[in-house]
Amino acid sequence: MAQKTTNQIRILLNSQQLNFEEIQNKALNDYLPKLFQMCPFTEDLCKANQCVECEVFKNQRK
Repeated sequence: MAQKTTNQIRILLNSQQLNFEEIQNKALNDYLPKLFQMCPFTEDLCKANQCVECEVFKNQRK
């Protein structure tokens, strides 16, 4: 299948009466862990280089 632009996808979804923003949000949330490292404890974006440097990790171990 050929790559489509955001506007082409929006038109396709709107013609099928699907909520573009809802689908876009779901797709981006599903793709987010592939773009950024996620904290395994909070599921937020990781702000440390490794879990051992992370305050959340340090607090979990106490």
